[in-house]
Amino acid sequence: MKELNENHLHIDSYIEFWRLSGVEYGFEGATSNWLELSKQVNVAQQNSPPKRYFEATEVKLPAHELPKSSFISQDQWPDNLETLQSQIAAGVAFPGNTHGRKIAAPSGTLKPSLMIVSDLPETDDIEAGSLKDGRTGRFAIEMAKAAGIAAEEIYFTALATTRPGTGALPDEHKIHLLAFFRHCLAVVQPQALLVLGPAAAQMLFDADFMTLRGNLQNINHDVGNVAAVTTFHPRTLMSNPALKAAAWQDLQMLAKKGQM
Repeated sequence: MKELNENHLHIDSYIEFWRLSGVEYGFEGATSNWLELSKQVNVAQQNSPPKRYFEATEVKLPAHELPKSSFISQDQWPDNLETLQSQIAAGVAFPGNTHGRKIAAPSGTLKPSLMIVSDLPETDDIEAGSLKDGRTGRFAIEMAKAAGIAAEEIYFTALATTRPGTGALPDEHKIHLLAFFRHCLAVVQPQALLVLGPAAAQMLFDADFMTLRGNLQNINHDVGNVAAVTTFHPRTLMSNPALKAAAWQDLQMLAKKGQM
């Protein structure tokens, strides 16, 4: 009975993702187990040319040697997740946390199955005070749940936790944002990363969004490496449901182990 209930929850999440995307018909596709991708890469290399989505590209974020700025110094960045989250929510001057008085705080637990990252909060995220509680956050969580990853296994964050008046991150902050995100990766230690939209993808990987889609990235940080998948931002899917099938293909790379 427990297994039956869990299956129903998984199906409900799947249906909710498509409903939010404006879907009116079914779509079928095979899933891939992202926890086993590295093993499949080795097999593919030995036996045949690898499939496009197994091409893992190494990405190295900036090390902790930054130019002077108005942000607090790196030696004050907390290594404890609870402290990090509370200080961000309190408005401490971390990179990305100084663009306004209202903050959309990150949320989640240590060592989650998945970290979801966008470029910056939407207006409703700011009003909710949390990146996971605005419309975009709820939609992104349904995306992950549709791939078999429960909400409690997700850590939700953004490169900036406040929203600039221009609606875009300043170029001069890029190196600071990347270094701080690298630090956050090391603190949170997710098993995988889902990157939402071209702005966050360009910032993290310095590559064209459509080139990144369908490819596995491998981000190097202070504790190790994390596999990353890039897909459309929820705001794009909500305004353009025609992209739902392509997004679903991306999400198949996030199929949870044991739910193949």
